[in-house]
Amino acid sequence: IKYNTQPVVPFGLVELHCGEVNATLLKRAEALAKQLFDKISDDNRALNAKICAEYDEISVKALAKPATTDEMMELQKYMEQVQRKTIHQLEEDIGKAKRRLEFLIDHTTLTTEELAANNHTFTWPLRMGPIFDESEQLMRATRDQAEENLRERRERLNEELLSYHKQLDEFKDFGKLKDVQKYAKKAQYLQQRLQVATEKVEQFNVEEVAFGWEVTSYPLKDHVLSELEPFADLYDASAKWNGLYRRWMEGPFTELIPEDVEAEASNVWRTMYKATKTFAAVPNPLKIAEAIKDKVDEFKEHMPLIQALCNPGLQDRHWERISEAVGFKLKPDAETTLARVIDLNLTTHLADFETISESATKEFSLAKAMDKMEAEWTGVEFTFVPYRETGTYIVSSVDDIQTILDDQIVKAQTMRGSPFIAPFADRIKAWETRLITMQEILDEMLKVQATWLYLEPIFSSPDIMAQMPEEGRRFTQVDKSWREMMGEAVKDCRVLTVTAIEGILPSLKQSNQLLDLIQKGLNEYLEKKRLFFTRFFFLSNDEMLEILSETKDPTRVQPHLRKCFEGIASVVFDSSLDITDMRSAEGEQIELSERVSTVKAKGQVEKWLVDLENMMLRSVRRVCAESVEAFAKSSREDWVQAWPGQAVIGVSQIFWAKEVTLAIRAGPAAIRAYRDKCSEQIDKIVGIVRGELPKLTRMTLGALVVIDVHARDVLSRIVDIGIKDENDFEWLSQLRYFWEEESIVARMISSTVNYAYEYLGNSGRLVITPLTDRCYRTVMGALQLNLGGAPEGPAGTGKTETIKDLAKAMAKQCVVFNCSDGLDYLAMGKFFKGLAACGCWACFDEFNRIDLEVLSVVAQQVMTIQRASAQGLTRFMFEGTDLQLDPTCAIFITMNP
Repeated sequence: IKYNTQPVVPFGLVELHCGEVNATLLKRAEALAKQLFDKISDDNRALNAKICAEYDEISVKALAKPATTDEMMELQKYMEQVQRKTIHQLEEDIGKAKRRLEFLIDHTTLTTEELAANNHTFTWPLRMGPIFDESEQLMRATRDQAEENLRERRERLNEELLSYHKQLDEFKDFGKLKDVQKYAKKAQYLQQRLQVATEKVEQFNVEEVAFGWEVTSYPLKDHVLSELEPFADLYDASAKWNGLYRRWMEGPFTELIPEDVEAEASNVWRTMYKATKTFAAVPNPLKIAEAIKDKVDEFKEHMPLIQALCNPGLQDRHWERISEAVGFKLKPDAETTLARVIDLNLTTHLADFETISESATKEFSLAKAMDKMEAEWTGVEFTFVPYRETGTYIVSSVDDIQTILDDQIVKAQTMRGSPFIAPFADRIKAWETRLITMQEILDEMLKVQATWLYLEPIFSSPDIMAQMPEEGRRFTQVDKSWREMMGEAVKDCRVLTVTAIEGILPSLKQSNQLLDLIQKGLNEYLEKKRLFFTRFFFLSNDEMLEILSETKDPTRVQPHLRKCFEGIASVVFDSSLDITDMRSAEGEQIELSERVSTVKAKGQVEKWLVDLENMMLRSVRRVCAESVEAFAKSSREDWVQAWPGQAVIGVSQIFWAKEVTLAIRAGPAAIRAYRDKCSEQIDKIVGIVRGELPKLTRMTLGALVVIDVHARDVLSRIVDIGIKDENDFEWLSQLRYFWEEESIVARMISSTVNYAYEYLGNSGRLVITPLTDRCYRTVMGALQLNLGGAPEGPAGTGKTETIKDLAKAMAKQCVVFNCSDGLDYLAMGKFFKGLAACGCWACFDEFNRIDLEVLSVVAQQVMTIQRASAQGLTRFMFEGTDLQLDPTCAIFITMNP
């Protein structure tokens, strides 16, 4: 900046003076350079200090004199590490420090102290040589001294071991029973000295390995240890027996624990028995072992008495029985000893004592079991969790509580049957009653909760409360009781506390009685609604309640319409809430012949649903009649695009059957000509489909092409066979539609079925194969006889779809029901009620999955409906209900082999 910049830069008419800028930049550059040099200098000082500190540490450790062999070995390893690795790393660091110093000398001025510090650092490698030499001499001298010291310690240890071996011989002369305590102490002292010797040997071996010597084994030490062990065991056990015997015989009799006494005596006996075998050739220890063993045998003779009279289960009532057996009062107190009891010479009464003691043991175990059962409930709590936004709680996860209850009830009942329960009969009876009451409370509580959870959302609806005032009042009573109980229970969640709440069981039972009445009233209420609008039979209670709770706003029933009407996905309301149009799921919309008023129903949803059902049938009939009239007034291509899909399919088949009949009457040429005409019609429809079309029209034409292709195939067969008479079976066996008395009639062979006018939307049709035709003929024949059909075949072959497509052809609602082994006759009966009353078809898929017991009842239910239809009844009794009958209902089943 100082030398390469210009103070003035000319720009034509002006000059740029840069002096101040240059001066400022120069000052900034010099300041940055100073910071950089200071940083490098600081780093260099820190590196020098680190290097010097490490060299100082090495020199101090190298010249330190180790006090022990371990320290010497550590120092030796350290010095090897230093010479192999550390020194080379330090030399690399000195090289870095030198390069940094050369840079600083070129660009800055170093102080005297910095030069001295660098000189001190760089001279360390020269000073380390003498230090290493001195350290090596020191290590050599220390090693020589340590080796000499180890030799001396090994000699002293050998002398000690010889001394211990001599002491071992003395034990063979110890034979006075009264001095076994003194013998035991001597043996323990010798064992301690041998343990110290073992530790010395381990240390010597470590040092020997470090010096590269052969490891010494010291077999004398192991010999003395093994020889000493049986003596030590003998004296320890003898001394222990003397103490135990004195404590048992002279100590408080009530503190004796038979199990411990027997275990201790058996341990001493086993030790003495082993000693008699070990010292068979050593008289003095053998004499002690045999004496103690005899004492133990003598003591063991009293064990049955100790076990009988020292039973912790013995109570006052048992001591009274014992006193009666011996003929004088006998009950040990704090002053009683075993010696005094033995002096009483009670052996002759031992059988009585054992019988009483065994009874006491059984009673004691029962008492402990009862205590354990009561203690098991400590800390067991109900888990209460808040339920939604209701402001109350519900019980959660009672599995652990139920497990304890089940287990304890069984235990209590078993204990009550015990012959030893008499002293605790009242207690166990009270506890069993408590457990059974707890079980009742738990069962009632869970039952109330389950029903309350089901009914609470229902009676939260003001509409339902208004329609069922009596049930609403009862539910309010139950709800108040439940909330009060939960409020009390959450204060202390322990099971024993909750189940002891005053009046909880009667309150729960009353709640369950009220809930049963509520559910009965609710079911009767729903049954009335179902009988009024029979399609409700196909809905669950929950689905019905969702619909019936929307009394104030009919538009909110829209999402549920598909559950009642197969083809109506929604309806169109005007400003006065009158229904003007019905709309299918595909978006097809048909205007109703008359408006359906929801206001006149006064909140009763089922009333305007019945009106909607009737108006749906009238409207579809009207559309079909109008499309019949319009067929001849326009070209077929325009006509199929102008009318709803269901009318197009039905009416086109009417005219096809009519024209085929005329062609048959006119002769083979006319039939061939009409076949060609049908082919042209198909080609024209296909041409239209290939163009731009609205979605609905395309769906209509797709279904129409399926029907037209089948119709053409039928004509081709008629031509091939050469039919000349309209009553020929080949023609009569086809599904034919006719417009008679302002209504559509379908015929097949001798069967005649009226078109049902159920609105089914604008859906596709099944491709008709010869097998489909055979199924149609069979089913149509069955319908003529008021029977159903049972298509059979492998899964996925179209059994159900064939029935559904025939239902579409007849404009019938077809409800498909998937059967399972969980179905009962009540559920099937409800379904059959709806089927018979509304006249729809039902197809029961996988009918063979229903249980045999249920199937027998179902067969009777089906027979009841079929007989009523055959008799031409309009009402009949079904499962105790007076039910209206639509004879056009039909039942179909499918089964997978």
